[in-house]
Amino acid sequence: MEIIRKPNVKLSRRLGYEVESITLLAETGASLTALNYGGIIEKIIMPDRKGLLENILLNDDDIQHYCENPYYLNAAIGLSAGRIANGRLDLNGAIYALERNQGVHHLHGGAKGLHHQRWYIDSVEKGTNDASIVFTYNHEHLSDGYPGNIMIKFRITLTEEHHVKLLFEAVTDRMAHLNLTHHGYYNLSGRRSVDIGEQYLFVNASRYYEIDADGIPHKEPSALRDTPFDFHRLVPIAQSYQSSINGIDHPFCLERSVAEQGPDILYGDETSGRLMQLSTNQNVMVIYTNNGDFKRHRGICFEAQAVPNSIVSLMPGEVYYHETVMVFESDFDKDRFYL
Repeated sequence: MEIIRKPNVKLSRRLGYEVESITLLAETGASLTALNYGGIIEKIIMPDRKGLLENILLNDDDIQHYCENPYYLNAAIGLSAGRIANGRLDLNGAIYALERNQGVHHLHGGAKGLHHQRWYIDSVEKGTNDASIVFTYNHEHLSDGYPGNIMIKFRITLTEEHHVKLLFEAVTDRMAHLNLTHHGYYNLSGRRSVDIGEQYLFVNASRYYEIDADGIPHKEPSALRDTPFDFHRLVPIAQSYQSSINGIDHPFCLERSVAEQGPDILYGDETSGRLMQLSTNQNVMVIYTNNGDFKRHRGICFEAQAVPNSIVSLMPGEVYYHETVMVFESDFDKDRFYL
């Protein structure tokens, strides 16, 4: 495993401080490149069935657009992933007013969210079969409306077997709310022009949360069966285009009893042969098929987290622990999976 570090001149000039690009490179040519700005993973390079190496993350045309990043492209998200209704955080009776950055609601931590923060490079570690980048960020109490002096550690690992591991850990000095995720936009074709609709998806879930017109989840989950979001069998993502929002932007309740025997998500592309098997310790997977104007349906997000608009309390002495593992292969055949 090789580690390559270099300054990102364009972002450094734009932001006014040094932004570093760190690449973890496997012997197979697979690689991962991350930035110490926004917790952004800029590239994940994986081979197709013919050995062609391509970036399976959807990128903007100009890296400087990460400075605005209105689509939260490939970034760390927090202190709360998803929407908080009316920007009102009720933490055990203490009310905190958060920025209303999407209509009357709060979204993805607001303008001072983790996607816009400078992360400290704690270490870059090389093992016998893997390599890791460890970023840290210290959140100051009420700096963005959220309570708590919170130390967040974000470890990104690539293995020689093409496993990508994302690990968030955090501690606080007082009662806090923390619901983190990573907002990678994946397209296993490796090509930004390809619609994800003909790619295949399995979600280990039988229930999901419907959302209102503002994207706020209902209080109780509903059955997935016979809806456009029913992916309990491996079927094309285009099935979801039949929904009223022309895609998915919903939390799915992950079924732990089945997940212990297999992944929470299967996402495959028959043309390239690439397959992602994703597992997480989180209870919910928010799936977003990029239904807006920006490169519409050219990427899909898997946001492992707790239910949006719910409270995830963290107390002093506790450790927030959030792990997601993605296993990439290059021999996808939908007929292999009898789901």
